[in-house]
Amino acid sequence: MLACSAAGSCRPRSPTQNELRAGYVPAASALPLFVALEQRLFDGAGIRVVARQYPQTSEVIQALLAGQLDIACGVGWPTILAAAVDNPTRFRCFHPFYETASAAALAVLKRKGLAISALNELEGKRVGCFPGASMQMFAREILRAANVDVAKVSLIQAPVNAQHMLLESAQIDALITVEPYVTAALMAGTGEMLSPAPRPTLLWTPFPAGTDVAERSWSDAHPDLYRRCREALRSAIAHIRTREPEARAVLPRHAPVEPAIAERISLYLWPERPDVQSVQRLADLLHSHQQLTRPVNVSSMLDD
Repeated sequence: MLACSAAGSCRPRSPTQNELRAGYVPAASALPLFVALEQRLFDGAGIRVVARQYPQTSEVIQALLAGQLDIACGVGWPTILAAAVDNPTRFRCFHPFYETASAAALAVLKRKGLAISALNELEGKRVGCFPGASMQMFAREILRAANVDVAKVSLIQAPVNAQHMLLESAQIDALITVEPYVTAALMAGTGEMLSPAPRPTLLWTPFPAGTDVAERSWSDAHPDLYRRCREALRSAIAHIRTREPEARAVLPRHAPVEPAIAERISLYLWPERPDVQSVQRLADLLHSHQQLTRPVNVSSMLDD
């Protein structure tokens, strides 16, 4: 594996090379990529990987669209759908991952000692959540589904580096966050679980979280490399399913997650086949909240 900084440049591909430029954000959503690298599954497929790390998924997609990457791994659906509005067929999305009641990365925590036991008791409370339009939308949809009058809740933006402090100092009463920050707060004792899987239990299940993606022009130009790339990642997903403790141990070597937290976090579910209807519901929801300027037909984007 070669590594390049997001700001640097990687050598352009020669048509005769089996080189794959893969972009990712260091998080559990890219776990199949990390496992494939460590298990040398790309090597077995005759692929030389140049892995590039980015701080945000939006930057990964920008690099993909600029031709600096061949695939983007572990990208959240709101980001890829926003990029697909004008031309959904430009993308090929593969190995999408989902949340279920037993495998959900997003959860709702309450501050330690707060005397509530259900989401519908959050009226009149201060609830922190990640900055960004999509996370704010998810927060409101979760609260509405729990029969909470959202107008009676103070939604407060809670950046990652401030979440534990806001909970511990009682500046917020509850927090809507994702792994590994959920498990980190629970282990540190700054938060207590209020709702472990609100999206799949209150909205719909399986709930689409994200996907790997390539530009169709690249995959059409390199069909054999695209096929071998997918096979390597599919083998990594099978490894995660059958040897989960080993897969969890890979995460701290590629993402800022402590080993003790990696052992306990809730992982996403990578099913054998994509649930197109579930992803379409999310696209329609984003459009209804004006986060997509027009409807997107996701069936043209998803590979089997």
